[in-house]
Amino acid sequence: MNKRVLWIIIGVLALLAVSCAVCFGTGIVGLFAISRPPEAVDINVRYPEQVAKDEPFTIDILVRDLSGRERTLDSIDIDEALLEGVALMRAQPRVKDILPNTAGFTSYFFERPIPPNGELPVRLHMQALKPGLYQGTVDVCIDGPTRCASYELTITVTP
Repeated sequence: MNKRVLWIIIGVLALLAVSCAVCFGTGIVGLFAISRPPEAVDINVRYPEQVAKDEPFTIDILVRDLSGRERTLDSIDIDEALLEGVALMRAQPRVKDILPNTAGFTSYFFERPIPPNGELPVRLHMQALKPGLYQGTVDVCIDGPTRCASYELTITVTP
């Protein structure tokens, strides 16, 4: 192969690599720039830290609006690391749609209104599947998929 052709190929590949890095980096930076916690809400998450295998349990989430205007519970995202040991059996209010395991988490869409200065209780009915220590994030997204408050959960499933 001609050295000139080889240098052209190497140059094109380098340019392509730099372009991909810039585009990917800009996308990630853009995502972090628009992702931020929701404002003027109070979110309380309660769950048992230890459950027995096959035992049903609940994760209770209470979302309070502090803004004085109607808000929307868009979705609750559960880390796949948690879902390795526990499963969501049903939810109150009912889940409208599920987007399974995208980017390491499953999104449960509620699209439920939260009244002005009111609250919306959410009860996730779970089932312990297999013994072990399971840690992961539960994101509660208000007014869209990029306005999420994150909560680290640690659940031990005993034999």
